[in-house]
Amino acid sequence: MKQTQKNFSDIQARGAGVFLVVFLIVASVISFWTQRSNSLALLESTRQIITEYSRNLSRQIDTEIEMSLLGGVERSLIEDLSYVDLQGRAYKFQPMKDVSQALKNIVAEDKNVFAIPPGTTKTVFKLSGDNNNIIAYKPLLIQRKQSPERMFIRCIIPAGKLRLAVGELLPMGAVKVASASGVVKIVDVYTEAKLEPFPISVVLMVARGFFWKRMALLTLVFLVLLYGPVIVYKEMVKGTYTNIFEDIQNIMYLVSSYTSVENTDSEKDLEAENMVLQKRMNYKEFAILAKALEAMRYHIKSSMSLLKQRSALDPLTYLPNRTAFQNEISNCVKSGIPFSVMFLDLDGFKQINDELGYEAGNETLKRVSQVLQQTFRRQDDLVCRYGGDEFVVLMLGDISKVADVIATRIRENIEAIDVNQLVGAEYADKQYRVSTSIGIAVFPKDSANADEVVQLADERMYKDKVQRKKNRGSSNVAEVELRL
Repeated sequence: MKQTQKNFSDIQARGAGVFLVVFLIVASVISFWTQRSNSLALLESTRQIITEYSRNLSRQIDTEIEMSLLGGVERSLIEDLSYVDLQGRAYKFQPMKDVSQALKNIVAEDKNVFAIPPGTTKTVFKLSGDNNNIIAYKPLLIQRKQSPERMFIRCIIPAGKLRLAVGELLPMGAVKVASASGVVKIVDVYTEAKLEPFPISVVLMVARGFFWKRMALLTLVFLVLLYGPVIVYKEMVKGTYTNIFEDIQNIMYLVSSYTSVENTDSEKDLEAENMVLQKRMNYKEFAILAKALEAMRYHIKSSMSLLKQRSALDPLTYLPNRTAFQNEISNCVKSGIPFSVMFLDLDGFKQINDELGYEAGNETLKRVSQVLQQTFRRQDDLVCRYGGDEFVVLMLGDISKVADVIATRIRENIEAIDVNQLVGAEYADKQYRVSTSIGIAVFPKDSANADEVVQLADERMYKDKVQRKKNRGSSNVAEVELRL
């Protein structure tokens, strides 16, 4: 016991008091920067959520504009639609079927179109002069004076709706929105998020109460780690936990060796210093090993990320596969965005596969996938290969009013494929053709469950296939009777 007390006195003589003060300062600094790192990570994740949500809003605006052109009246975001030509003349809005009447009278002027780059094919968003509205310009071609004319359809989105949507996304009590021109105090960790593609930015700041609570908690943890060993040491001096005393003593020697180095004449002190140096070498070897393991973990993580990206694509058509389709549906459901699912199954494909071979079948599938991608060219349309000769298309918004028009266009484009020429069978005795059966369901109109929406679209596709077979059978019977 006397030897233990002597060792403790030696440690104090080497500057243990200085070490305690330094440790307190380091604990405070580390706790501050640890909190800062966590806050920045929180703000970055919030910024990513806001960016993704604003892009979904952009897609919804495009969908509402297209539905309005087709005669739809249900709009939750856009207001005050009108037509604007390249000379800045604004006309009253009418659906496309009545556009000739709308373009007879000029109702206003809009000089903002002069700042839009020529040849733009995507919707352009601009901030109004009073910063209260977002003005969207969507390019389109209108048949006018016996020739198509390039114009814009203009609509207004109140900026307050976007700011309100941002506020609803923020974790309560952790992050708050500050004005972009506000003064940022040094204790507030902040970041700026741009509502792409809208010309509005917000400043995200960690709430101050949340910040200092975390600071106090981390400082308390460091104080416990500091004074905990001291309390345990006092118990050991009294005779408790004597079995682990030597390990604590060696740790104290190790710490003190970093704070002060003295010349020693005692043989025992030299042996203790040698032991400390040996442990320091062991710690360096451990650090090298830890860096090697970290590098290995990084390479494994990169490889897994690449494999995950490739696993989301169909290897034959390079379209997104079923997994990617289900993930995208889940994102729409979480964001509360309505969407339509179109299920397609090829008719006549089995005959091509059986009579011309699998290579011909694969070429047919590739060509069908290209036709579908060319048909669905909107930015928010997602064409996927569901499996076999089944395809599925995800479209934002409710397309039930124009479903028949879209289905007819798809069938015409697919039936126009010359399979014989595609697979090198121009001189075959039979002309091979491929068509499609289609089923459509809408979320949340048909069901508030995403899986049920997909299943319902599949069932409607099957009914369409049965009906088409009946129609083909009746037409064949009529043709035989006519020949007789």
